[in-house]
Amino acid sequence: DAAAQLAAPLLLEGLEPANGRMRLLDACAAPGGKTAHLLELVDADVLALDVDAQRCERIHGTLQRLGLQARVVVADAEQTTAWFDGPLFDGILLDAPCTASGIVRRHPDVRWLRRPTDIDQLAAIQARLLRALWPLVRPGGRLLYCTCSVFRAEGEKQVQTFVAHNTDAVLRPSPGHLMPQTGASNPLFQDNPKSDHDGFFYALLGKLADSIARLLERVTLQWEGLPEGARMVGGNLGRFHRARPVVVCINSTVGFESLVRGERVICFAPSFYAD
Repeated sequence: DAAAQLAAPLLLEGLEPANGRMRLLDACAAPGGKTAHLLELVDADVLALDVDAQRCERIHGTLQRLGLQARVVVADAEQTTAWFDGPLFDGILLDAPCTASGIVRRHPDVRWLRRPTDIDQLAAIQARLLRALWPLVRPGGRLLYCTCSVFRAEGEKQVQTFVAHNTDAVLRPSPGHLMPQTGASNPLFQDNPKSDHDGFFYALLGKLADSIARLLERVTLQWEGLPEGARMVGGNLGRFHRARPVVVCINSTVGFESLVRGERVICFAPSFYAD
């Protein structure tokens, strides 16, 4: 499906390894299509996890058919102490378990297999996976969170909550919610045009460098009660940190600019906007 094929390019575009060879994790990897796509795009050490042993066999089959190699491990991605044994990852792909509400056009039985309570239960699993895997991303690395769901509880709301509770996470440009679409049926066109895809959600989360994260721990994000001029500046700053309007104000009497690894972070003391 065209939407599913966005995962590997989104994670890898502009990503550089911290030390030598790139190190990637594909969590919840079965049946292995995204694992293979990662390996086709970059020469990297890839760890592919899945909690189901039979589904891991499908990962092996996919890689063997394409002549690719990855380390495949049967493990629960949430239980990191059971399988994580190495350096932090440059990038993590988390295609989390979900309601699969985005693939109803191809699998209409989904609407009868799901119950209303499934959304909250799966959203809780997704949140736990995000919390467990985020510490395994190196500073400056990325985690791509995706689901084949059209429900905001499994997409936008999930990511908003995560970013709000992790000051070292910044939402990078991402497709967000992609609604199912059917492309033109004219046989003269390609088989899978860009407008023909399942419903999906993508959020690319970047982990701030340690120095920037420490800086942000010293500030308070403020919005209400500030003058309009401050709000305009805050809107620009918000695109850097939270992709929403914020103003960064230091809880002290000093205002400063910090240039850290090419990222400009501008912080103002509250007295800067005193009337």
